Amino acid sequence: MSQDRLLAALRRVAISTAVCSMLVAGPAWCQEAVDRARRHMDDGQYRTAVIELKSRLQQDPGDASARLLLGELYLRLKDGAGAEKELLRAEKLGADPEEWRVNLIKALLLQGRHAEALDRLDESDLPPEQEDSPTLALRGRAHLGLKSFADADRYFDAALGLDPYNRDAAFGKILLQVAVKDVEEATATADELLARFPDDVDALMVRAELHRMHGEAAEAGQRFGQVLKLEPENVRALLGHAMSMIAVDDMASAKADLGRVDEIRNDSAMAHYLRGLVAFKEKERDTAKEHLEKVLTASPDHLQSQYLLGVIGYSTGEYQIAREYLENVVRVMPDNVPALKILAATRIKLHQPEQAIAVLEPLVGNAQDDQAMALLGSAYMLAGDQEQGQEWFIKAVEASPEVAALRTELAITLLAGGETDKAITELRSAVDLGQDTLQADVLLVLAHLKNKEPDQALEASEALKRRMPDSPIAHNLTGLALLAKGDGQEARAQFRKALDLDPEFVTAALNLARADHGEGNLDAAKQGFEEVLERDPTQIDAMLGMARLARQRDDTPGMIDWLNKAQDASPLSPEPGLRLVEHYMAAGETEQASSVATNLARSFPGNVQALLALAQVQSLSGKQSEAVQTLEQMVKLKPADPRLHFLLGQARSKADDLFGAEKALREAISLQPDYAMAKEALAGVVARSGRVGDALMIARELQRDLPNAAIGFRLEGGLHMSEQRSDEALTAFKTAYSKEPTGRMARLLARAHAEADQIAQSISVLEGWLAGQPEDVDALEMLAMNYQLVGRDRDATTAYEELVEKDPTKAIALNNLAWLYHGEGDSRALETAKKAYELSPDRPEIADTYGWVMVQNGKVTEGLTILQQAYLGSPAHTEIGYHVAVGLSMADRKGEAIRVLRRLLRENPGAAQAEDAKALLDKLEE
Repeated sequence: MSQDRLLAALRRVAISTAVCSMLVAGPAWCQEAVDRARRHMDDGQYRTAVIELKSRLQQDPGDASARLLLGELYLRLKDGAGAEKELLRAEKLGADPEEWRVNLIKALLLQGRHAEALDRLDESDLPPEQEDSPTLALRGRAHLGLKSFADADRYFDAALGLDPYNRDAAFGKILLQVAVKDVEEATATADELLARFPDDVDALMVRAELHRMHGEAAEAGQRFGQVLKLEPENVRALLGHAMSMIAVDDMASAKADLGRVDEIRNDSAMAHYLRGLVAFKEKERDTAKEHLEKVLTASPDHLQSQYLLGVIGYSTGEYQIAREYLENVVRVMPDNVPALKILAATRIKLHQPEQAIAVLEPLVGNAQDDQAMALLGSAYMLAGDQEQGQEWFIKAVEASPEVAALRTELAITLLAGGETDKAITELRSAVDLGQDTLQADVLLVLAHLKNKEPDQALEASEALKRRMPDSPIAHNLTGLALLAKGDGQEARAQFRKALDLDPEFVTAALNLARADHGEGNLDAAKQGFEEVLERDPTQIDAMLGMARLARQRDDTPGMIDWLNKAQDASPLSPEPGLRLVEHYMAAGETEQASSVATNLARSFPGNVQALLALAQVQSLSGKQSEAVQTLEQMVKLKPADPRLHFLLGQARSKADDLFGAEKALREAISLQPDYAMAKEALAGVVARSGRVGDALMIARELQRDLPNAAIGFRLEGGLHMSEQRSDEALTAFKTAYSKEPTGRMARLLARAHAEADQIAQSISVLEGWLAGQPEDVDALEMLAMNYQLVGRDRDATTAYEELVEKDPTKAIALNNLAWLYHGEGDSRALETAKKAYELSPDRPEIADTYGWVMVQNGKVTEGLTILQQAYLGSPAHTEIGYHVAVGLSMADRKGEAIRVLRRLLRENPGAAQAEDAKALLDKLEE
């Protein structure tokens, strides 16, 4: 140690001793406090250690050793900013650079300040090639953060060359492999590191995340649990463990984890999201909404929260809000199928059929997605195209004939097409009662029953009865709800009431017979089914009921006869065949079961239940390998049908059998070389397998084979985007847009420009598209937001004005327009903000705009009430808090304003409004 350093160290000891000497316990107490903190750290009790050290530093702020230890502790807590602050204070106190330099660099890396970390490393007198292994590992981490993957790899290798056991370098290699999406290599490297360092928390955390990436939730939970044994207060591990427990439906454990998080770090955005997810899964929608909105307050672009809020909004009838959230999701994730379907359903509810059709048509294609087909049928019906609507509903029922809601929708299309006889058993009086309203009520009750929610179903049906007391359908639905609750006697009374109102209402007669059957009154059930068949000899549900009765009475020939009649009467339904397979399997007649199941699968090659029936027959016959290969056998029945190979590939892909999926899809393409959808699906499977380069080759094959189509270029653009290669993605999307100048492609290209920080080009694309397609409100909304993002407020105002004229229900657009008006001093701000508020009064940011504009326009009392409503909904939002304080001060409620301002400055000292809040507080406290 140099003489200067020695003198500095002696001065520090002298200062520390002088301070400690003023304490009762003397200098020994000072060292004991630090030692206690160190022991707490070793035990993973980080919060206790922090308290110990902070208490020590309150007694002696000049204790450099406590500062150094606190900095190290913050590093363990992944609090880079806190660590940096303490280490720099230790530096000012004269601590030896060797004691803080490395940890300071780690603190910078934790904060993502990778370039600064490199600058600190370059302050060394040694060139990089002469640095030691730990320093080289730090250089690797800095380059990794800067996405200089080749340099990072070189430095990690150099560090390991000097010290093969350098844990930081080995861990850096894992992070590098994850960054370049080499998941298999990352997994192997992590396992090697854990073999040497089984208690390495960082390695355990990464291994847990790798398990999650592979869909191994239980294994991920075990790894997170290992971390928590070592560090019981590790918030990231608690959140990871909670997420894993949610994935395996262990909500109690997840809630316990989140409770610990709240004790350690209050108001964690991720904890709120997971609590929202738990509440959503437990159908506690209000609680879920409360937590998810807190997430968006902290992180407005959190897509998972927006998606769940969209689903909740749809399920609770808040369609405007649902649409806005879901549009945000699909704007960023245009291939998110669940979000697209719910968005389409929301647009149908909002009577926007053309927009719903634009979303749904790309989804159906060759896929057997009954939900998308039914939604597309509804959209066409709403648009007035009855022929197309009926066609899609028939396809949906063929794909899933067991879904009651699909049969109901098909019945409505049949009524609209004049085929009353075929539709009457489902919705006898739909036309007379008003099919739009009645359809919603029927579907609501049936959805609740399907979800095993009889209380909610009963509530909905009773509401319909109050509106339509003479409706037989309302009484029939009430009977179904009561039957689900186990109240057979009252259910039968409701069915009889429905028949009293309309003796020809076949559905109620069927349900009455089913209720009798359920309670063991077989004679009454038989009479009921026979009466139905007298009215309609082809009624399949009555035939199936007669088959069940025959089986209960051990009349096997009678049962088989009724099932065969049902098959003949309804060749589009697999249900009779499934019942026959079930009977033959129960009777041990495997040959007959196999025959029926094979024929059933041949008749319904895309029906999952038919294929599962065949697999089940093969499994019970001891032919396990054949059961596993059922879909391949079905393909062999029609080996020249590329569609079957395509469906097989899709099924395997969904089951994460990527090898099998690739094989099936390649076979489909060999049978039909121009099968573009199969090639696109194959590229997706190959990319998921980690071979993005091969997927790009498939995209370029599509480009070569279909040079005038957009699909190959769109696929290439998406692959580049997934790899964060913005320039290549832009080139591909530009070409795709030139081939397929659609709204979807325009928005994809514009988004690619935006993600490449080319906002001007993004704006140019949208402007060009809208010049020819001015009715595309989605593109117009994206353009308006881009204008606002770059400060082109006048253009943004014009775009928003045009947007709300085309679609006056867009609350966010109205809100943004009101804010722009307000900034320009335009008197229309107040009325526009009011419209937004009336559409979405529960959105805190919208209420804030309305309240603030009112206050600024002299309507202090009314505006303050709205602002306080917004503040209650989002108490952590600093801008809303500041607006409330201003309103309170203008209303001469000085004391309340001071309390709000003090809270804002105490909890958010770095907020954008902090300076204005401080100035107002100083003025009020004069």
